[in-house]
Amino acid sequence: MEQREFEHWQAVTSSSRHMWVEDAVTRMNGRGCLYYSGGESGIYMRITQDGTLQVGNYEGAIPHIGEALFRPGAERKCGGFNEAFQLACELGGRKFLADMFSGSQVPQMAETGGMAQSMQI
Repeated sequence: MEQREFEHWQAVTSSSRHMWVEDAVTRMNGRGCLYYSGGESGIYMRITQDGTLQVGNYEGAIPHIGEALFRPGAERKCGGFNEAFQLACELGGRKFLADMFSGSQVPQMAETGGMAQSMQI
């Protein structure tokens, strides 16, 4: 990882200190969705493709959430992805909804074939 990429991912992680952020890489890789809040250490909600919602704590997201250690606190198998997302919205409340749909998230970047691409959520 180059210095510029490192600094960018640190900015993405820092932006989650006071708001919920969706990890675009998790979605792009077809691994469901990962939402987190708290900066380098905080709380997360992960939804798998089959509709399992997992909530817990993470730590060590330096420079980004992909490097974090996740500690699940609870897990629930829902009827599908949409039902799990609805439950995540209920758990996250207004703050989660406002953060997800505000359009104020720092754009994330991913490596694809040696080229960095910006991903808007």
